[in-house]
Amino acid sequence: MNTQKLLTLILCGISFFANSQSYELSTSTGPYINLTNSTSLNGTAPWDDPEFAIPMGFDFEYFDITINQIYIDDWGFGAGLTSNPNETGTLPALVAYGADIADRAYDDNNQNATTGSLSNISYLVEGAAGNRILKIEWNNVGFLSDIVADGISTDFTNFQLWLFEGSNDIEIHFGPNSISNPDESFDGETGSSIALVPAYNFGTDVIEENATFLSGNPSNPTVVFSTVDDNTFLDGVIPNGTIYKFTRSTLSTEDFQSIAKLELFPNPSKDAISLSGITTDKKYEIYNLLGNKIQEGIINKNERINIQNYSKGVYLIKFDNNQTLKFIKS
Repeated sequence: MNTQKLLTLILCGISFFANSQSYELSTSTGPYINLTNSTSLNGTAPWDDPEFAIPMGFDFEYFDITINQIYIDDWGFGAGLTSNPNETGTLPALVAYGADIADRAYDDNNQNATTGSLSNISYLVEGAAGNRILKIEWNNVGFLSDIVADGISTDFTNFQLWLFEGSNDIEIHFGPNSISNPDESFDGETGSSIALVPAYNFGTDVIEENATFLSGNPSNPTVVFSTVDDNTFLDGVIPNGTIYKFTRSTLSTEDFQSIAKLELFPNPSKDAISLSGITTDKKYEIYNLLGNKIQEGIINKNERINIQNYSKGVYLIKFDNNQTLKFIKS
């Protein structure tokens, strides 16, 4: 898996194949406040693919796994966190900002800099026991492709990852940014990647269960369930002040199994798509990435949906249980 695919923040160090937890997304806006009195992880050293240990100070559940220590891992392209720095086996993952970021002072030729760090990574634990929040901030970070191409990253962004004790909610806060060359900074993609992944196999480079991706308009993204991480990126720069909140919700075993088994095939497709794992007729609506509904109907296990007249590109199909899947018209 490379920088143009899934760039993960891994929150578990053991195999994980079945869970009863899901997450619901809510999007809001609010002032972005830089951390104060936080602990710097890199100090004055410029970084690319850094490695740091972060003591959480409390237990946090991600899906059905409890963690209390996390690491920024050198595999994660600057923003990858893991409870086990060895990327082996099948692990859950969380993508907070899927782009190849680096310290704006990083010298790609010498792999160091004499000016000191311009992009501080720090953390802070706030609140009373039982209601603490671990906040991790990437401040004034640049993009490696911009540094490689221009010698310095003129593009930059700010973001924070918040993990909540007790509720086990996850928030990603986005701050001031200036991204004038997104094609270069995002390595040819339309934007960054955001995802919650229950099971990624490092050995086979395969997502083994449907992951929750964000797609479309960064100000009001669409949730997509898919095991395909290609072309699953937001369509543009995430605005300053945007907050993505992921709240845990318990599904019934029947509901979860229904969601886990539904898959579209073939994907990509030139003419028609079918649905595997379907047991009853399902209402559906198909949208393009601009949010326009272009088709609706009912599908059963013996039917196919004709997409022959669609333009090439990525589409979303939403079912009456609010599950959304992505497919590509080739």
